[in-house]
Amino acid sequence: MSDCEKAEERQPRVVLNKGIAGIGKTVSVQKFILDWAEGKASQDIDLLLVLPFRELNSIKDEKQSLHELLLKFFSELKEFEDTKYYENCKTLFIFDGLNESQLPLLFGQRRVSDVSKAASLDELMTNLIDGNLLPSALVWITSRPAAIDKIPPDLIHRMAEVRGFTDLQKEEYFRKRISDQSLANRIISHVMDSGTLEIMCHIPVFCWITATVLEQMLKGGHEKIPSSLTELYTRFLLIQTSEKKKKYLGQRGSNSLKLSDGDVHLILKLGKLAFDNLQKSNIEFSEDDLKLYDINVTEASLRSGVFTEIVKEDDPIFSVKQYSFVHLSFQEYLAAFFVNQRYIDTGVNAVQSSHKKNSTKPSFREKDEDSGYPPKVPQQEAALHNFHKFAIDEALKSDRGHLDLFLCFLLGLLLESSQKLLKSFSVCVHNGKKNIQQTIEYLKSKLSEEGNRRTLSLKRCPNLIHCLMELNDHSMTEEMQRFVPINRQTENKQSTANVLVDKLEKTDHSEHLRPAMKRKRLDHGGCSQEKACASE
Repeated sequence: MSDCEKAEERQPRVVLNKGIAGIGKTVSVQKFILDWAEGKASQDIDLLLVLPFRELNSIKDEKQSLHELLLKFFSELKEFEDTKYYENCKTLFIFDGLNESQLPLLFGQRRVSDVSKAASLDELMTNLIDGNLLPSALVWITSRPAAIDKIPPDLIHRMAEVRGFTDLQKEEYFRKRISDQSLANRIISHVMDSGTLEIMCHIPVFCWITATVLEQMLKGGHEKIPSSLTELYTRFLLIQTSEKKKKYLGQRGSNSLKLSDGDVHLILKLGKLAFDNLQKSNIEFSEDDLKLYDINVTEASLRSGVFTEIVKEDDPIFSVKQYSFVHLSFQEYLAAFFVNQRYIDTGVNAVQSSHKKNSTKPSFREKDEDSGYPPKVPQQEAALHNFHKFAIDEALKSDRGHLDLFLCFLLGLLLESSQKLLKSFSVCVHNGKKNIQQTIEYLKSKLSEEGNRRTLSLKRCPNLIHCLMELNDHSMTEEMQRFVPINRQTENKQSTANVLVDKLEKTDHSEHLRPAMKRKRLDHGGCSQEKACASE
């Protein structure tokens, strides 16, 4: 029997769920926890311990034993006076959001096998994953695709891709979300008729955004639906800002396209907060963090519609308030919005500037009491195309993929459809069509150059395709589909970028692009499993 066949027979100890932003990774974890807690599934598991990477980031520099670490998150474990209880229980650790982790994950540095022995958080995590610490414990990790290389492939016993909603599930979502079934049917029809929306809406979070945007647009008599992800998010931001003002501030009948000066300044402040912290993989903020940006907590929560409060009750008496954007993709959108607006207003490339200085984030008060920006410089003085080229190159350099969706939004703001919505901002650019075409050609060159094929990671290619689609260029995906049988195209219609990946895997350069492991791909409806073992 081959090594791969033997690996498939064994129960996998470490399972990794991968999926793009908003696809449902965290929700699948929450559903599993609920089913387990209600006695509906996996009742052979005695102890289920959920440790989101975003929460582990706050204690990444602390040194402690595994038992002490777990007590911080689960006070109930103080009953485990004898740490041998851990060995007698069937335990499942769930580490959600590997892409959000700030840990280096340096495997093989120091062996830790005792739950009562103090070690760094990175050492505890790496020894748990590789089986030195609690070798009988099961480990479930979720991640965006770009970050999975942080864990050596030979330590992952099974990989599963979360693919999101099927067409039937999309329809079911819209019918439950929209009470007016006639309106729900119109929305479903629009989504299915739009190639872009049909692809995007296999991602649950986009269904929520699409439902919110199209419901208001169709009620208002607008039949022309958004053609890009950026336009969809821009409309959602404007709608949420308008609705929040009506609900909490009593401002009725206001035009959602007409933002007040207060709205404009708040969005820009949130954008700078989003960008600075996206660079550092910070997605939760304290009130002190917000004060550094001159952001009023109440104002941000009530006026923006995309910022929310998280109450953590680690202590039974004192609760800790943290804040975040309603979804990571909104942090990425607002980060791109800030970088684009800063470039247009000042000619400053914020992405480049962030690499030149490591100082802490300055307050908006340090720049300009009124607008938060230095004096405006003419847009013509700076080369917009070079600005976008730099952003593309920086996104490709990232081994975490943390700038992937940011880049899509940044390029999407070039489109006239997005700029028309942002009349309260000076977003119009000169020679927009020329810049779009130059950017499209540069994206294609990154995909087609022989040298890039040898060095460009497979996980970077799909995002370049998404960027082209965001700029309404579908030529690359149409070309790639010619290399795939008709029935395979149908299977991959939910993610057209997979076509490119499939073709690249079949080229002569595949040895430079594939991980050093063999994979067996099994499709099961909305989920694709990859069972892995080391190459012989």
